[in-house]
Amino acid sequence: MEASQVVSQRDQLDCHVLHSFLLRNGASNCENLKELLTKRSTEDLRRVVEAYRATYNQDILHQLSNIQRRNNFLSLVHLQMMEPRERDAKLLRDALHGPALGSDILIEVFCTRSSSQLQCIKQAYCSQYNRNIEQDISLKAHSSLKEVLTALSSINGAEGSRVDVSMGMCDAKILYEAIESGASTDQRTILSVLTRRNIEQLRTIFHCYEQLYGHHISKFLKQKRHGEFGRTLSSVTRCISYPEKHYAKQLKDMWVKRQLAPEPATDLMIRVVVAKSGVDIGEIRSAFSKKSGGTTLETAVRTLMSDPDYHTRMVAEVFLKIVKCS
Repeated sequence: MEASQVVSQRDQLDCHVLHSFLLRNGASNCENLKELLTKRSTEDLRRVVEAYRATYNQDILHQLSNIQRRNNFLSLVHLQMMEPRERDAKLLRDALHGPALGSDILIEVFCTRSSSQLQCIKQAYCSQYNRNIEQDISLKAHSSLKEVLTALSSINGAEGSRVDVSMGMCDAKILYEAIESGASTDQRTILSVLTRRNIEQLRTIFHCYEQLYGHHISKFLKQKRHGEFGRTLSSVTRCISYPEKHYAKQLKDMWVKRQLAPEPATDLMIRVVVAKSGVDIGEIRSAFSKKSGGTTLETAVRTLMSDPDYHTRMVAEVFLKIVKCS
């Protein structure tokens, strides 16, 4: 009983921080809010949303939705407070219907979430936007990305604690024949494997491939003869196998661009922050250091903390807190 009272008190304090922040248009309690965004679990935040409704008779998600486009920090707060499946559905919708196709976002969601999570995301997308995600992918994505994402979208949502390594070895050999042994890429066979196996099994297949042939499946897919399909599949297979390396590469590219010229960087940091429950930030940190010749992720993020835009600095500070806690 005592423990529940402590949790209840903390939830009430978190509600007060959010309410004060919104009343003052983001001008106060920023430190407390950053603490809330970095130290609370998904379940904690779910309770805060419920407690906010009970305390103020208002829907905090609805309030944030109405103002989140004002700046990137409000967007971060909104995404972080959302249910994970609804948040991912929103990320996919924005990626497909934004001014430019968000290919990286589409790949991240489809490749770093579990099979059961993907099924929930697809249901949330249909519920929120009254459309199937496959419909929008078919309309908005370019040919090779459309083919690969459609295959991943149709995977079996069933998953367990075990995967079939023997089947993984067999499928790895099938993929080798489709990619490396012939003069051309057997796209039909590759897409068939992607369609029939869930994300967990695909990760096993790609690791089996690496064990059998001494290199990751993405290596040969990047060759010119595999064309756009190969480049897209290379990114997808790499992200499924090593999500931390995918994010580290994105962050390194962001950092390099920032050194050359001012570039928007907050969207990527926001995506890493909201994905932290499914991706090991410590592994991203280590992969970033290797890719950037020893520069730490903290050093790269600090370059953004001198940005003239206040809200960009706020997002960078939240990101830095999460990196330090990893």
